[in-house]
Amino acid sequence: MSSDKRPYVEFRKVTKSYEGYPALKNISLKIPYNSYFCICGPTGSGKSTLLKLLAGLVKPDEGEIYIDGKLVNDIEPEDRGIGMLFEHMTYALFPHLSIYENIIYGPRVKGEPPKETKRTAAEMLQLVLLSDRADDLPEVMSGGMKQRVALARALMTGSNLILLDEPLGALDAKIRLNLRKELVHMVKSLGDLTVIHVTQDIEEALMVSDYMVVLFFGDILQSGTPEELYDHPNSIEVCNFLSKANFFEGKVVNLKEKHALIELQDTTITVSDTSHSKGTQVVVAIRATDLTIQKKEKTTTNQFKGKILRRQFIHGTMRYETELPNKKMIVVIEPHDPEFTFEEEQEVSVSFEPEMPLVFPHPGEPLEKILGE
Repeated sequence: MSSDKRPYVEFRKVTKSYEGYPALKNISLKIPYNSYFCICGPTGSGKSTLLKLLAGLVKPDEGEIYIDGKLVNDIEPEDRGIGMLFEHMTYALFPHLSIYENIIYGPRVKGEPPKETKRTAAEMLQLVLLSDRADDLPEVMSGGMKQRVALARALMTGSNLILLDEPLGALDAKIRLNLRKELVHMVKSLGDLTVIHVTQDIEEALMVSDYMVVLFFGDILQSGTPEELYDHPNSIEVCNFLSKANFFEGKVVNLKEKHALIELQDTTITVSDTSHSKGTQVVVAIRATDLTIQKKEKTTTNQFKGKILRRQFIHGTMRYETELPNKKMIVVIEPHDPEFTFEEEQEVSVSFEPEMPLVFPHPGEPLEKILGE
């Protein structure tokens, strides 16, 4: 198979339980060849189990796992040709070897050309910001440094498949951000390489992945490109997981050619989504970043009156927690403008454009349960 669009990894109806608890439920998933693929989901969703199944560290109860078209269910971990960095393996470095020697251990054992190994190792050291510490031993390194060495070593294995379980989790914020920016570039420069990266950090997943999947309690909710999942989440859960959104229960009361009218608890709003028929009970999601806050009411139906209860300055943005007259809390996030800010207890108007809301069928159960509130 020569097409770079072929699935390099495939799970076919895979199930795995621990002591009767289903960690993965009949999972089917295709991971494209030569892609950077992120597996996301909250704690306990089955992310690490999926990775361990692929690595051969645990076996599926049912289903089949393929790597490059080959069934690997009964193949031992060491024979699968996988490079890996698991969360609890982060510090599994050779204590008597320097950072540089730890990084080149895999290529050296495989007999890779020394000149090429040296060049790639230098790039890896630069990637993980440890070029000036190449001769240090693990005993003098911090936990974050050890994690960076383990990441570089995993990428140096020469394998066509790399598994990364929270590879940036123990790093401080600045280093983590720098590595996010460089990691994908470095992976692409290594040639034919498929990377599967597990993370709970949504910003990280959206930034580094070519494709991603969202797992919830052992089920796949949605998979696709980061843009597809963010712009077109297929469920309330995915929308809530990928972004900070405000959710409202409502009912479609009228349909026009290009707009729908949705009745909320205390107001009626206009949205561009006309996919739900008149009379349908729905849930409307409006991302905090899609709301605009102002002192005076605008001449529009898409607005809420409210009072700011709390304000926070976060990374160049202002986060306003605003209470509506019905006591519902909504969050507005706007770019910080020192000449245009709002104070706590200030009465404001919050508005949005009809294109902004995402509309989902009502799940038929309390919204608080779906959102985990």
